[in-house]
Amino acid sequence: MKTKRLLTVLLALVLSLPVLSSCGEVKFSLEETDLQMPMYEEHDLSFKLDGADRSDIAWSSSDPQTAVVQDGKITALSVGNAVITGEIAGIKKQCSVLVSRNRVGRALSVSDSDIKLEVGGNKTVSATFKENSEVLDVPVVWESSRPEVASVSETGTVTALSRGNAVVSAYTRYKGQRFTRDITVRVTVTKSEEAALRFEDSAHAGSALIPIESGKTELGFTESDNVYRYETAGGFQSRVFVSGAYENGNSAKFDRMLFKVKFTEQPNEGTSLWLAGYKKVIKGMPNLVTQDSCFVFYDAYGKIAKSFDENIVYTVAVNLNKAGEGVNNGGEKAFEYGFAFNAAATAYLSDAVLCSEDYFSDTYGFEQPEELPLLNCVYAETGAGLDVGVEPIDAFDKYWVAYSSGTAAEWDNAIWDTRVAIGGIAFSQYRNYQYMRLDIMFTDVNIRHVMIWTGGYSLRYEPSGNVSSSESTPQEGDLNVFLGGEDVTGTPLEPNKAYTFRVRIQRDNIENVAFGFNVNSSSRNPVYFAAPTFTDY
Repeated sequence: MKTKRLLTVLLALVLSLPVLSSCGEVKFSLEETDLQMPMYEEHDLSFKLDGADRSDIAWSSSDPQTAVVQDGKITALSVGNAVITGEIAGIKKQCSVLVSRNRVGRALSVSDSDIKLEVGGNKTVSATFKENSEVLDVPVVWESSRPEVASVSETGTVTALSRGNAVVSAYTRYKGQRFTRDITVRVTVTKSEEAALRFEDSAHAGSALIPIESGKTELGFTESDNVYRYETAGGFQSRVFVSGAYENGNSAKFDRMLFKVKFTEQPNEGTSLWLAGYKKVIKGMPNLVTQDSCFVFYDAYGKIAKSFDENIVYTVAVNLNKAGEGVNNGGEKAFEYGFAFNAAATAYLSDAVLCSEDYFSDTYGFEQPEELPLLNCVYAETGAGLDVGVEPIDAFDKYWVAYSSGTAAEWDNAIWDTRVAIGGIAFSQYRNYQYMRLDIMFTDVNIRHVMIWTGGYSLRYEPSGNVSSSESTPQEGDLNVFLGGEDVTGTPLEPNKAYTFRVRIQRDNIENVAFGFNVNSSSRNPVYFAAPTFTDY
């Protein structure tokens, strides 16, 4: 009985072995033992095999980085030496391969190096593979770096899905060599429409918005511009509006609004621009560089204007995406643009163009403003003597200059006239932040003190390092000064060193006061400041 079981097991094992030959003996030999071939070429080894199937041969390479083998086909990958081995039924045969450089020209090309599509649009691109100028039919794989922006099909159709940039790539592999070509894809939203000006006046009979029919070119406009003369007796109840830029209460239909303006004289104190709940006061404006990028003034050459000139027609570019929280208009929240003088004045205005960001950049090609810090801080909203026409300093990449009060007799009276405002107007937006920060460099530390406002009360920092307040006793952490990352609060200030002032935002009376600083000094040596922002650290 045991003998019968043993025979059954042996029979099963024999049946499970591969059938190498119906005749029993396997014969295997390579006809090539030495081979020289160029990189990225393929060669089928010649061999003889009896008593077995070709698929039963186990092939291997001593250096797969130089050459690989599959089913007897060698593919050369890099310059060097490799030994190719074939093994079957205990028989090993080898072929030494010397791989040399390849002088065959192969290239993958694409039909476009870059394409531009509107959202929803598509374009089919193609890839061509050539060997020694002969077009070969090889499979190509397409891939997009950002399929959410631009997708690509297996046949090379690129579809624009959302605004942005992507790279569509074509890949193929031929005789072990990998080829890739990229196509840069820009997906845009290009739209625009004209918007007429609207005049509101609820309290000033001397104000009006009057269309100009002739003499537009003499004023600096074009004949195709719809131009108006805006005359006002002054006051914020007499103003010009552009509506239609927003929908669904507060969603911007467009990214930008552009209009032209020409002042007959320097704007008076109180001239204001509105964008929904965001108000920018331009006042007398000794320069325009301090404007938040929400409102940017361009001259006739498309450059950001640095100062007002009564003879120039400026193009004002308004960023509608900085809409704030809206304004109350007849009990309803409104999102629109406004312009007004608080004093009697005359200005010339054109109708507005509402457009997308892509239309703005592609059509106008204006100089782009630098990115401003968090919350679009307003630099130097007030401050006589502010100056940007100075030589660059190594400590700051971007900065402003403020001059101090001048004489000891002016110290107490110049606190407001020479201060630098760091915040905007809607102070409630800063409640979510803990600190105001800014970098300051003093060229002269012979000063009385630096006075800083943070929303609730003013803090004074003396050159000795002493911290005090005009209204209460400062608490620990209300004002800290850092130098190179080290907290140096309480140590004497030194000239020509870049300090970082960190001031805790106070919570009382925050709706009605400004964030800013001024320097009381008996000299007019400049004070440099940069990078004002609001943070949680």
